[in-house]
Amino acid sequence: MIYRTARWLLEHMDPVRANRIMIDNLEWFTTLGLHHQCSRMPDEDPLTVMGLRFPNAVGLAAGLDRSGEEVCSFGAFGLGFVEAGTITPQPQRFSQAHPYRRDDASRSILHAAEFENAGAQAALARLRSADAFYLRGGVTGISIGAGSGTAPEGAAAEIASLIETFFHRADYFSLNLLSCSLSEPAEIFRRPEILSSILRTAVGRRDDLACRPEHAHLARRPIVVKLPGFLADDELKRSADICAAAGVDGISAGGPLLKSEAGRKPVFVSGAPARERSTAVVSLIAGHLKGALALIASGGILSTNDVVEKIDAGADLVQILSGFIFNGPGFVADCVDAAREARASRTAPAAA
Repeated sequence: MIYRTARWLLEHMDPVRANRIMIDNLEWFTTLGLHHQCSRMPDEDPLTVMGLRFPNAVGLAAGLDRSGEEVCSFGAFGLGFVEAGTITPQPQRFSQAHPYRRDDASRSILHAAEFENAGAQAALARLRSADAFYLRGGVTGISIGAGSGTAPEGAAAEIASLIETFFHRADYFSLNLLSCSLSEPAEIFRRPEILSSILRTAVGRRDDLACRPEHAHLARRPIVVKLPGFLADDELKRSADICAAAGVDGISAGGPLLKSEAGRKPVFVSGAPARERSTAVVSLIAGHLKGALALIASGGILSTNDVVEKIDAGADLVQILSGFIFNGPGFVADCVDAAREARASRTAPAAA
């Protein structure tokens, strides 16, 4: 009853306010065990990807917990991993009054191509919320990106500094390279020399930090690069090759589409409209790299069939966000079950 009432309220208010209310109340909701009224814990389905042990293949994409406040609470719904962020060096705010619009008819969410968050230092303190999730076996990813006013040439230094800031908090890093060029979100991916420089700098800083004596007890911190589905196929292949050459560990493929209108800032489109393209991107990269890098699929996962589709296309892990919003937290366990069956089906011929 409590959950149904809360869901009705969240569905009928401004999305930004709804997100804030959810974040502010999620901890007590899960601490009191009320989440069991609307979800179930799936059976473990452990797998090792990028050297990390994931309790299952289903994670929460960055965008709901933008400053890492409630990693443990989101994890209580049965997620194998939770990605916080995107976090930038300094705080960022939306430049418009209503940056989100939910469309139930098309099962889509339109959102500003901006990355509101509390900034690195505030997020560092709030990410203590991830400790209990880690102790339960969950994996915490941190999505990081340069500030919105940063030129592409300056992104490498900011991303490297964020890796240092969060080195002891992140189980893996996810690089969001769309954050610093709002006028042209894909600019970095169309400048191979800049992309290569950013990735090599990030990998170099990660490796340098790993060698420090004070980090000897820490596991290796993989680096994942987000490749957006709105890139052309040749741009995706070229970017994937640059990722492999730079020594990153994985690619997060798909995500939202990009919608541009004359005289307006571009917006991202998540949900059902992104499903087909995101699956095609996963298949394209999987076929191109042939297992050289881990592959995380996101974008348009609103049913268990979508989970199976992504894994069949070559994904090692999947991330949900719109599906969590439209279907509720009970969707997590259903996705874990579907991923388990899909992974078993994919490996069955090899076992035979």
